[in-house]
Amino acid sequence: MDLLDTREIKSQYDLKAEQGREPLHSKTLLKVGLYALHNCWFSLRKMKAGTQIHLGYKWLTGDRVIDHSTLGYFYRRFREQIVKLFARVVKLCVEQGLVDFEILAIDSVNLRANASYKQSKDLEGVEKEEQKVQQRLWELLSRADQEEGSGSQKAEGLARRKEKLEEAKGILEARIRQEGKEQKINLTDFDAHIMEQANGERNPAYSVTTSTDTAHDIVTHFQVNGQDNDAEALRRAVEGSRETTRASHKVVEADAGFASRDNRR
Repeated sequence: MDLLDTREIKSQYDLKAEQGREPLHSKTLLKVGLYALHNCWFSLRKMKAGTQIHLGYKWLTGDRVIDHSTLGYFYRRFREQIVKLFARVVKLCVEQGLVDFEILAIDSVNLRANASYKQSKDLEGVEKEEQKVQQRLWELLSRADQEEGSGSQKAEGLARRKEKLEEAKGILEARIRQEGKEQKINLTDFDAHIMEQANGERNPAYSVTTSTDTAHDIVTHFQVNGQDNDAEALRRAVEGSRETTRASHKVVEADAGFASRDNRR
């Protein structure tokens, strides 16, 4: 990590600000994230716990505890730069001989989104929700002269809800046109899809596929899939690893869930 150029991130730090605590070095936060990815830790709270009790994380942070909200804000704010840095990290691993291109292991995990199952609606459900909000707005506006303060705040909240529903409807209609079949959209998190978790529950979630060189467990590629479809994700996972490393593995290993007639070729 010390070999990487992080000036694009550091240039956005305000080191002269008088408010707030002294910022953590960007490379410290990047090291924690990379180490967590290497250990298949995707939870920010788990990363925070690592900085409290795990010797590996404590060594990387100089024995400083980093709050999960600090980690989350940093990774969200600089997500584009971090993806670019990840590719550079993989190339450094290739240069150091840590990737031998013998076996590429591919697997997926479904990560639950911070959204309620009840907020997942089909097109009819979104339109019904729109009608409810429209009716409620009409009722508030019709007696606006009788209510002060709280009434206008409620109207503003309903107006924002209406805008979000219109946005969700547009995205959902585009998905239906593209897929040619009925779809659902989560009104809290538009990108989350209903997927089955390890415990058998079906919740709004994300499917994340990782490609790993097994010589030293170096993750050469990761991707977030639009649907819980491992067979469809396989080729993109292999091609993504090849694009990052500029080379192909001799053998690709994945469980039976990735098998399909097209993937046998």
